[in-house]
Amino acid sequence: MGKKTKDWKPVTEEGFTPLQKVAIIAILAFIPFFIFILLPMLTRNHLITKMNIPEDLLLGEPELIHLVKTKSEEGEIPAIRVTIHGTTFAIPRNYTPVSIDGYTASFRVTRRRAGRTISVAALEKANPIPVRATGLLSWFIPENPLDFLDYSLWANWHPVRLICKAQLILSQGISGKVFYTYWDLTQAHKGYIFSFSGNSGYLGRVYGVKTPEYFEFAMNDEVRPVTLREWVNCALKIRPPFVTGEEKDQPKVRLSLADTIKKANLGEAFQAEVLETALNQFYATGQPSWILPVAIVDENRGFWREMIGLYRKYAPFSKDISDQMAIWNDLLDRSIKNVIAIDIDPHLQQNKIMIYCKNKSDFAIRKVVIRIIFAFPEGDRSFLTTIFDHETLYGGIEKNLDINPPSDFSVRAAQGISYRVEDIEISD
Repeated sequence: MGKKTKDWKPVTEEGFTPLQKVAIIAILAFIPFFIFILLPMLTRNHLITKMNIPEDLLLGEPELIHLVKTKSEEGEIPAIRVTIHGTTFAIPRNYTPVSIDGYTASFRVTRRRAGRTISVAALEKANPIPVRATGLLSWFIPENPLDFLDYSLWANWHPVRLICKAQLILSQGISGKVFYTYWDLTQAHKGYIFSFSGNSGYLGRVYGVKTPEYFEFAMNDEVRPVTLREWVNCALKIRPPFVTGEEKDQPKVRLSLADTIKKANLGEAFQAEVLETALNQFYATGQPSWILPVAIVDENRGFWREMIGLYRKYAPFSKDISDQMAIWNDLLDRSIKNVIAIDIDPHLQQNKIMIYCKNKSDFAIRKVVIRIIFAFPEGDRSFLTTIFDHETLYGGIEKNLDINPPSDFSVRAAQGISYRVEDIEISD
């Protein structure tokens, strides 16, 4: 008798209930809604309300401008050409160098700190944009600075890009509309132009599109704000490095250092040539000695504060070159006499010295190092003293100070007294 076999019956699985199906559909529909609609809206609202960024600034896009020359109210002013790392800047001749570094320079048209200023910089490779990028945010931020600006400045919906844009606005102090332009017919260099706070002027940051070089051009004036037209009229004269493999322009040596120093003392008619030669040679060779002719021009034009700054920074490099150091010291002495008046009244019997000081300038003085020299029958002796080390002498203020010599130094037998200011620190 054969075995009985069971008929096979498929096992029926229980399906989703209607409520479960509705929930799954709702979740699947909510995910793209959250990512593409709700999250951008929440991000925008948070950045505008919590970080106090104006809506038009956060959501605005850069505007294209063309570097086309327009008529200037001041007319055409001849320029000197300064080349830094292959980028040639045209600086109007009526501007004076006020700050010089290895790859930057600033020029001002008047002695007033708030006067119209041009600042330039050029690097062989651009530095990263200084924004915080931590966690998942760092995965989305391009390392290339130009790519980052393209990525963030055009953002108006993507949440990650909006966060990057907000950080850029806050870290760089962007307060107005952003512009962009190209410096070449081949669009080899692209730049973004930002306005300064208070709309005092504009800063252009220019990058090589396919090459690493970078340069900046800024122009601002806190008294009479720089217009975009004025900025463009100066910026369009900038000549970026070649990008086709051609040899970059190298400054031609017109004068030796000695001849440049001599010419710097011949008057205003020669100062533009002196500045052009000295600055180009400094940036081409890196030799600090080429700053000396610049310092002479600064002193001749009455930029005493700036000359003192150049002395403090570059004169130490010439300490072993006696003829250059003598010129540096003479420039310092002449500049200081226009900044501060000092009179020394010795009280020999009391073994102390009274120093009278008056700030003749309109800026604050924080520290003055004076060498006081006494003539004795057996020879000269001196000591250093520092005044205003812990206080500030403001413009137009005068003070009398009592100075005691070192404990082992007696001035009672002195037959004469003189002094020399060896260092002075001027407050910003």
